[in-house]
Amino acid sequence: MQSTKEQTRTIPLGKNKFLRSNGLCYWIAQGRKSKGKDGEVKTSYTRVSGYHADFNHLIDSYIDHALLSAEIESLTEFGEEIRKLKREVKGWIKKMEESR
Repeated sequence: MQSTKEQTRTIPLGKNKFLRSNGLCYWIAQGRKSKGKDGEVKTSYTRVSGYHADFNHLIDSYIDHALLSAEIESLTEFGEEIRKLKREVKGWIKKMEESR
């Protein structure tokens, strides 16, 4: 019987953000490098979106998570955070289109 668990693939999106997938779904993770006990530099990942089978839902989830976790105290700050997230996501999409 073949296992449904597949190896996780990691694609850099930019500035410590990574698109990760395992054949069943996608998620966005933030990477952090640190030295292990053996002195080897390793990257650990913290998920910053939900798990989604559809890329559009993944992006929506990432934006929702970022807005809910941001320390926003005014409508102006909310607008700035949305503009920042839009620039970030558009940069990822441009990077993906250029790599085709």
